[in-house]
Amino acid sequence: MLLTVIFGASTLYLIWWILWIAMQHNKYDHIPGPKRASFFLGNLKLMATETIKAGNLGSFFLDLTLEFGDVFVLWRATLPTVVTCDLPAVKEYYTNLKLFKKPKQGYLNLSRIGQTSFLGNHSILSDAGGPNWERKKRIMDPGFKISRLQEHISKFYVIGEQVADDLEKAQIENGFVDFAKVIAPYTIHAISSAGFSVISDEKLKQLSDGATVIADHWVTQFKSSNFFSRTRLAEILGMDGPSRPVAEKQLKYLRELGKQLILDRVESGNFGKANDALDFIIRSNEENGELNMKLSVDDFMTMYEAGNVTTATTLSFFIAQMTRNVDCLEKLIREVDEIWVGRGISRNSSNQDIVAALKDMVYLDAVINETLRIHPPVTVGNRILQHDMKIQNYAIPAGVAFTVSQQVMHHHPQFWKDPDIFNPDRFLHSKDIIPFTFVPFIVGPRRCLGKNFAILEMKVFISIWLSRLTFEKSSSSKEEILTEQSLLVRMLDTKTIVKMRG
Repeated sequence: MLLTVIFGASTLYLIWWILWIAMQHNKYDHIPGPKRASFFLGNLKLMATETIKAGNLGSFFLDLTLEFGDVFVLWRATLPTVVTCDLPAVKEYYTNLKLFKKPKQGYLNLSRIGQTSFLGNHSILSDAGGPNWERKKRIMDPGFKISRLQEHISKFYVIGEQVADDLEKAQIENGFVDFAKVIAPYTIHAISSAGFSVISDEKLKQLSDGATVIADHWVTQFKSSNFFSRTRLAEILGMDGPSRPVAEKQLKYLRELGKQLILDRVESGNFGKANDALDFIIRSNEENGELNMKLSVDDFMTMYEAGNVTTATTLSFFIAQMTRNVDCLEKLIREVDEIWVGRGISRNSSNQDIVAALKDMVYLDAVINETLRIHPPVTVGNRILQHDMKIQNYAIPAGVAFTVSQQVMHHHPQFWKDPDIFNPDRFLHSKDIIPFTFVPFIVGPRRCLGKNFAILEMKVFISIWLSRLTFEKSSSSKEEILTEQSLLVRMLDTKTIVKMRG
């Protein structure tokens, strides 16, 4: 009797589920898009195979955009995702938080490692939005303004010199430099030093080692081919990858270090004096005199992992493009020689003199922006449509997952002339750039808090390097820059030749 009831209930549930899927298909079939491979799996196979082939998910979306138009639907198994590059819709996507909200489970895979909180569900990055997030962002925003970050520019300078020393050393020892490996610990040092005022070499190494292990774990977990290993089922079955236990152990250690840094800042009476990111993290998580330590540590972790990997990745792509566009490299070196070297900028220069030099280096700005256009660290975003809307001639029902791809916006021939050619000069005429087509750090209320921090760090690093060094493509590297979709898009080959100048 019991088995009969279970069988009957299961059959009814299956019938209901099939009918629900059919209704979903009917609801969105008026929108163009690739044909579903199966009733239950939708376009999953196409997404996996084409993303691996294209090197990143955004390039796959670009191919579909050019084939199906400015609006199309893609099926992740039984769930539809509407993808668009229609400019009025993109503007709403980035600026209208009431119409488009972050999915509550959008960062589920980043909320924890094993049973240990990683970014959590309510950090400045992972929170889906609402009054608490708005309050936190309002408090943290001033901490990342250029005028405030300039106070810490000398710390970027010292770290940039250390990177240059290590690049020279690696070239002498190996005959080449694996750039990504050299730069990785130093982007972490930059956050530790300029963001959290950590000066102890021992703590810097501990923070760097821990963050590197965690970043490597996520690189593995988020590869397109490793979809199953980051599901909850894989975790329950113990099939979530061999790197997870080691990463979780490092995460616990790193969170404890973060907690101790926060306690030391508060209890020593130095809170509010350093004027760094840590002060603003503490302030944003304090209410009615009570500090929420878990949320503070979640934001601490967010700064480390989001800030360090994106900057290191962009610098790797910068070097790759310079070694393949020698005319751009030579033009940039001439600007560095004229302004940075010509004004005698050194670690003894005042913050004001360094900032003034960087402000005048317009070609450096253009090269960084073109690197970010060609290689946005994050190629897709995802939000949930809260109300029915119309895009062009298509009615889009509320509740659907909605995607705008930075890769599509940055590479669509409708927005950019010769979009696949590396041409920094296009950014020397910024008035010609169409609003909402250049969005490496996103725009609107949910723009990346760390944008100014990352840009300032990269500009100081590059100026120091090119005042001493030049770069050439390794003979073993292909002309095409090969990439792989992981948590971010990353280069597969970062070998380069470093030569000392003059």
